[in-house]
Amino acid sequence: GMAAAVAPAYELDLDECLDAAIAAAKEAGALILAGAQGALSFKVASKVGLDLVTDVDHKAEEVILGRLKPQFEPKGHLFIAEESESEHPLTDAPTWAVDPLDGTVNFCKGFPYSCVSIGLLHRRVAVVGVIYCPSSDELYTAVEGRGARLNGARIRCNDVARLEDAMVLTNISANRNAKFLDATMRCFAATMPGLGSVRSLGSAAMCMAYVARGYADAYWELLVGGPWDFAAGEAILREAGGVLRALDGGAYDVMSRRVLCGVAPVVDILASRLKPVLDEVGDYADDDGGGAGGAGAADASASS
Repeated sequence: GMAAAVAPAYELDLDECLDAAIAAAKEAGALILAGAQGALSFKVASKVGLDLVTDVDHKAEEVILGRLKPQFEPKGHLFIAEESESEHPLTDAPTWAVDPLDGTVNFCKGFPYSCVSIGLLHRRVAVVGVIYCPSSDELYTAVEGRGARLNGARIRCNDVARLEDAMVLTNISANRNAKFLDATMRCFAATMPGLGSVRSLGSAAMCMAYVARGYADAYWELLVGGPWDFAAGEAILREAGGVLRALDGGAYDVMSRRVLCGVAPVVDILASRLKPVLDEVGDYADDDGGGAGGAGAADASASS
């Protein structure tokens, strides 16, 4: 009868999920390192806009999904991965959000900020996060309620309350649409008065990891490729004591492709600066691709 329908049609063991995510990230990381060292010849295929996708991206995703899908699909888990551009909407079921190589443009240039990002969402909240940076062999991990770690050691966000003491990270996506660029520059200008320092890494996941470990204090971005950019970072940042919000300070939505996150006092100040600008500019993600689903490739971000 009705009772049977209420029981979740999936199994969820967070330890098993974390172990599998770490193994998959490290396997993909080894492949990425080999690619970076030229052992894998890679051809750059073009993605819409100025974004880049490489053979390495696709091979890394095959490695990750090849490891996770056989283990977790029978347990009722779903998958959203960047290169596969999955179309199905996010549900409450356990959903893996995978970015095989976040910071593709960096990777192609040899700029050392790129990583593997594997997050597990349950009831639309990130409960497991793994970010692995192969070039520095740094492994960021988190499980809901158990804190965040870097190579096994606990990490915490900084205790920063004032904007003048803060380092803030932001990335400018690959979108060159005039409306988007205008919104970007106006938002950037609004955050700057009295701000300590600003940096741009070109990888959403690494920005979130760097805030979690205390290298920086907040990160915001107007448009990323999709939920695979944020899922792992969400778990890691939250477990390190950070907060995640919408750009205007409202509720964070992993599917929105927008984020403002970090240390609460700094996030609050940035939200108060960004909100009036965003209210004025309206919808800046105006492109031929339309909505925030797979069509997001039309304005996929440089942090994809």
